[in-house]
Amino acid sequence: TTLSQGGDGSALDQPFAEDQSVDQASSDGRLDVQAPITVGGTEFGHVELGLSTATLDSTFGDALTWMVGIALSEMGLVALLGLALGHYLTRQLVRLNHGAEKVAGGDFGHQIPVVGRDELAETAKASTRCPPPSPTMRQLPKKRAKRPRRAAPSLKARSRTRSTAWAMLF
Repeated sequence: TTLSQGGDGSALDQPFAEDQSVDQASSDGRLDVQAPITVGGTEFGHVELGLSTATLDSTFGDALTWMVGIALSEMGLVALLGLALGHYLTRQLVRLNHGAEKVAGGDFGHQIPVVGRDELAETAKASTRCPPPSPTMRQLPKKRAKRPRRAAPSLKARSRTRSTAWAMLF
């Protein structure tokens, strides 16, 4: 016998089915719980309570939206900071590479701009401390280009000999 009830009429017309967890309540959109009314060890009845899960579902949806937005923002921020840090850390390498290409191309007087105090800066400083090349040194790349390559066969033979020796050791 029901002594008292209150709430939404359509919810009250639904049959009561006790839920063991909030996950079970998602099937009907209502969390149904029941508790006995006991005095001195004698049960006089029970209380049935049905709570709508619409607000809970809405809150979970909002929380999920916020979490995904925050996670995507963090990933974007990490990517941008990674690009900035990568550029900052590799700019000295780019300068050193550019300077090496200039020297390899015959511009022996090229000076590499030095920024910083790390190992790459020390390498760049060492290359700029080299004395300026003599006129004979400046002509070297041109002379090498004109000279026939006679050393190559002997280098190949020496390389084969070394390879054979290494193969015998291992």
